This record gives sequence, C-alpha cells and structure tokens, in this order.
Amino acid sequence: MLEYRFNKERVKTVEDIFKLLNRIRESPVFYFGGRESLPLLRAYICGYAEKQWELDNDSTLTFALYGFQQFVQKKYGFGELTPHCWSKIIDFHSSSDREAFETFYKLLDEFLENRCDNEEKSLDG
Repeated sequence: MLEYRFNKERVKTVEDIFKLLNRIRESPVFYFGGRESLPLLRAYICGYAEKQWELDNDSTLTFALYGFQQFVQKKYGFGELTPHCWSKIIDFHSSSDREAFETFYKLLDEFLENRCDNEEKSLDG
C-alpha cells in the first residue's frame, strides 16, 4: 500500500511559506519536472494549503497570501467581482508559461513590499 508522505519541511510560519516559494523560484525544475509553470505552481500551493489544513487545521499558507487575489485584480484592472483566480489573470496577460511564472514572482514581490509598507504606515500612524 502506498503511503502519502507530506513534505518533511513543514511550513509553520508566514516566513517559512515565503522561504518555500523562494526555493521553488530558484529551482522550479525540482518541483515541476523541467519547466516553469504557473498552473503547476498554483496547483502546488493549493494542494499544500489543503494538506496543511487537513493535518493541522492550519491556514498559514492561505493567510500569507491573503489579499494577493485582490492585488492582482487591481493590477490588471479587473473589478472586485471576477470569476478568474490570480493565476488565470496572470496567465491571460502572459505570452508563455515561463513569462507567467516570472510575472507571478514579480507581482508577489510587489505585493509583499506594498503590504510591508502599509503595515509600517499603520504602526507609525
């Protein structure tokens, strides 16, 4: 009988999640078998979040990316209500899987920078 083995590098903090995403950014071949693919990255993120919730009732990954959907919608001029998830929006505006993959990380960096700036303003205000 095959046993499902969850990644030994358990993600417990928001910082751990971004370390994991950066490892994927640096070595997508290791995770996705030779190509940079946004659909595969999204599937990995969703699967990881689902398993994390199933094992621990932990939504750290979901919390870490909270607001990213709205950020991408705003960036590309979508209204508040759209049936398209962030990966579909990025993919639609990209000419290749590789470009979509790279754009995701550029947008993620921008999102995190904006979020940090907003948190600092909240603390200062």
